[in-house]
Amino acid sequence: LIASFSLNFSSVRATRVEAAAEELMTLINKTREWALLVQEYQPPSFSAPVFPQYGLQIDRSANPRKIIQYADCKPDDNNDQALNSSDTFRYTPGLNVCEDPDAAPGDWTDGFVENNLLPAGVEVRQIRYIPLVGGPITKSRISIEFIRPEPTVWFTDQANTLLQTGAVEITIGDTAGTHTRIILIRDNGLITKQ
Repeated sequence: LIASFSLNFSSVRATRVEAAAEELMTLINKTREWALLVQEYQPPSFSAPVFPQYGLQIDRSANPRKIIQYADCKPDDNNDQALNSSDTFRYTPGLNVCEDPDAAPGDWTDGFVENNLLPAGVEVRQIRYIPLVGGPITKSRISIEFIRPEPTVWFTDQANTLLQTGAVEITIGDTAGTHTRIILIRDNGLITKQ
């Protein structure tokens, strides 16, 4: 009887992790879709919508259950007419400035869209950047920003370093670490679950 209860409890945790992996995949795909389909963003104080890029930030050290969805209204931060390593592709309150296009200068928001929590008992267990050359590198925070018109993805780590081409692997699991699922996001926009 005890073995049966233990097995069933383990099965419940595995199901919870699997469901959370599906929810995370849905959130990542929705964020990518918003960026590619030019989804409008209109905070309550704005008189008209803006059409930003969208991204997600996961900070395992601050809260391993929270995923922040954000809008980046000005991906070309330095106004050089190019998206490159001189620009910022991450969520930082006060930095992802979205200005109301019909208002006086200064009516802005920081691009925050929504906090998303993984279910209780499930957390981000590991974040790894996988470069094209070399082995995986563990990160504590990652920002994943989707850029249109093609599904280009820019990754920024906890040191605010723009990571070169490659992929990001997000491992979620139960808090005991016995059941895990991996979400892999490639810089070409391909997203898979393992």
